[in-house]
Amino acid sequence: MTEQEQDKQDCKIATNCISTIIMIVIVSLIFILFGYFFNAVLEKEKIGVFGVITLSGALGGIVTSLDSNEEHAFFIPFSGNELHSGFIGHCFIGVCGAFVGLSAALLFTPFELSIFWADSDISHLLKPLIITISIGIIGGFSGLPIISKLSNHAIKKIETAMNEQKVELKNQQKIIQEEKDKNLKQEEDIEKTKLNIDNTMKELNQAKDDLNYNGAMINLNGEKYEVAYEYFKKLNDSDSYKSNENYWINRAYIEKRCGKLTDALSSIDKALVINQNSLYGLYNKMCYVCLLSQDESKFIDLYMKILKLDKDPKFETIKDNISKDPDLEILRKSSAYEEVKSE
Repeated sequence: MTEQEQDKQDCKIATNCISTIIMIVIVSLIFILFGYFFNAVLEKEKIGVFGVITLSGALGGIVTSLDSNEEHAFFIPFSGNELHSGFIGHCFIGVCGAFVGLSAALLFTPFELSIFWADSDISHLLKPLIITISIGIIGGFSGLPIISKLSNHAIKKIETAMNEQKVELKNQQKIIQEEKDKNLKQEEDIEKTKLNIDNTMKELNQAKDDLNYNGAMINLNGEKYEVAYEYFKKLNDSDSYKSNENYWINRAYIEKRCGKLTDALSSIDKALVINQNSLYGLYNKMCYVCLLSQDESKFIDLYMKILKLDKDPKFETIKDNISKDPDLEILRKSSAYEEVKSE
């Protein structure tokens, strides 16, 4: 601390000391003057206990206001405004405090009010009146804080209970969510398992169908047509071969070899639904129509469709088969066939 700052500090201390001494002197003078005034009034005319309380309390309020930075205010109803009371508020609080102090003296000491009021009947009524006023004042000043504290305590209890309920509810929601997640995971696992099972079953069924188809083709090549036909019958409910053109062509061929021409014609029609320009399909159907029907127009129409497919790499082979296939003998004897051939 510098010398200049030290001088300022000493000056401030000295000023405070002087102010305190002056304040003590002023207060002492006020009390001395109040004492003389009080005695003078009592000698002339008794002012009663209420007058003494009011003057004493007001004096205490004035003294308090001299050394207080706090302000009191009245709330004006319906306007929302406040009216600051200044030192009057301190005086009012002082009067209220005097009533409370006197009532305490009446309760806990042998203090008699007859010194303020000579009439014994009136003095007897003053005590309960002052105590009642005091209780009202205490209730007015402390009632609201007490009620506030009680209500705050109750609210805190309710809030604590609600918070506990919230925590418990969150825990329950967390458990429920975990159970949902667990169930969802189990459902996903079940769906995956079902999907894997379905895929495995499809693969097994496909392998089974392939096995039956291969068995049919092996026996077809070995000219064991009846055995081959039994293998094809096992594929009646197969989804993997229903849209296979070659399956229906080969099945129709087996059915024809087993003497089931009507079934063969039905099977070859299914092949032509899949591919209406199937050269082998049209050729085989023409053979089956020739064996089943004497209607020349039917197999001639099929023959003309085949001729339109002359760009197909297999066309020359089919054309050669038509010229010597015994199943098409009725076609070759037809005059319409010779006319179409010559064109």
